Amino acid sequence: MENLTDSSVGKRLKAWRKSAYMTLADVSRMIAVSQSSLSEMENEKSLPSAKTLQGLCSTTDLNICWLLTGQGPMRKSSAESHETADLPEELSNISQDPKLKDLARILVRIYRLGGPEKRAHIAGFLHGADIDRRVGEP
Repeated sequence: MENLTDSSVGKRLKAWRKSAYMTLADVSRMIAVSQSSLSEMENEKSLPSAKTLQGLCSTTDLNICWLLTGQGPMRKSSAESHETADLPEELSNISQDPKLKDLARILVRIYRLGGPEKRAHIAGFLHGADIDRRVGEP
């Protein structure tokens, strides 16, 4: 990936979105800003408004300081700790299996964008399908 420290806000916004495996439509729904406005920002035709920055800050892991200045980590969670430090080994090696990687992307996107009902469905399915967890439960 190119050095984004000296690049524009638009390039950094696009780099973050792509690294999060999100489309313009995904981000648009998350922060209630039109896809065309986001596209204009990414293509350096406009800068994010206070409303857009607030939406990105409150609903995503994007580090707003990094977005605006290029300084610090891209993600808020990286600023606090390493993202994969507490992940099981199976998850930290997810990129080795393309099908699993695609399923994980879909799962994360649904969880982020789906709201409480979809999150509950995902959790219920995963808990029900987890045979190891069910062993020994009444």
